[in-house]
Amino acid sequence: MQPIPDTVTLAALPDGLAVRMIDQTLLPNCEQIIDLTTIPDLCEAIRMLRVRGAPAIGCAAACGVAMAAGRSGAGTLPALQAELGQVIDDLAATRPTAVNLFWALERMRGIVAAGSDAAALKQSLEAEARAI
Repeated sequence: MQPIPDTVTLAALPDGLAVRMIDQTLLPNCEQIIDLTTIPDLCEAIRMLRVRGAPAIGCAAACGVAMAAGRSGAGTLPALQAELGQVIDDLAATRPTAVNLFWALERMRGIVAAGSDAAALKQSLEAEARAI
């Protein structure tokens, strides 16, 4: 028997971080793992219920913030913080009534606001996403 894969996780790909999840719209007939590397793709996945269940949605959003930070080309801490603020707003707009989504995003927003160094911020966001 094969082990059950994580519903949502943060995956390290050769070109950067990705949000890896089971496409739940295909269950139970097919188990397909998808790697999302952009915030628009993750937002679409949340809106289209490719990820289901309140905890999994929160995890996906947290992983998305960490993924966006890791892939960001922002040259300064203020630019990174502004970019991630928009990412958090975009993810929040996907499911305006999802309590776990907002809980996870507020945890990530607190880390973004407290950041004092871009590289350390990226590491902190990845660690927090994995903890969530």
